[in-house]
Amino acid sequence: MADKGEDDKHNVDSDENKTTAPDLDGILKEAAAQYAMYFKVNVKKEKTVLEDSIEDMLMRLEEFIHLVDMIRNESSQSLNRTIPEIYTKSLDMKRIFSKIDQLEAFVGRVQQDVSILEEQVNTAEDELELGSLSSIKKAFSALPIPFKQPKKAPTKPLGELRKYQPPDIFHSEDFFHPDPTEEVQSLTSEQR
Repeated sequence: MADKGEDDKHNVDSDENKTTAPDLDGILKEAAAQYAMYFKVNVKKEKTVLEDSIEDMLMRLEEFIHLVDMIRNESSQSLNRTIPEIYTKSLDMKRIFSKIDQLEAFVGRVQQDVSILEEQVNTAEDELELGSLSSIKKAFSALPIPFKQPKKAPTKPLGELRKYQPPDIFHSEDFFHPDPTEEVQSLTSEQR
């Protein structure tokens, strides 16, 4: 009986193996089919996406080349136009710079002459004994006052006073020479 019980048990196990074996085979086939789907690639679809991407990049590259050519042409044209303009402006600036230098020399000479004249005025005031209040004294001396004191004569006799020698001062013609092109331009602008 023990043998029979083992045989029944063995039969039951083999029946389970039979029912489970086809299930395992089915599961295995199903899993293999699902994994096979991972390896299936739609090359046509991927190829279309890749071709579209390459075509887009080629179009952008062509636009870039066109833009570079355009910049190259415009820069050469602008260089051909602007370099001569810059050169003529630099020549004009050289003339302006020389005028500025002349003006600086003129201002320096005027400043020198003014300081010489101021020094001579101060010397003359000292010799005539006129102080810094001389203009105020002159204003009051013009007013009629009944008990006015008589004017004091300078302490130095007139013979001892130095004779005034005017200094050699600037002449604008020495610093500013007429430019013939400016005269022509001013004449044409006046005629308009």
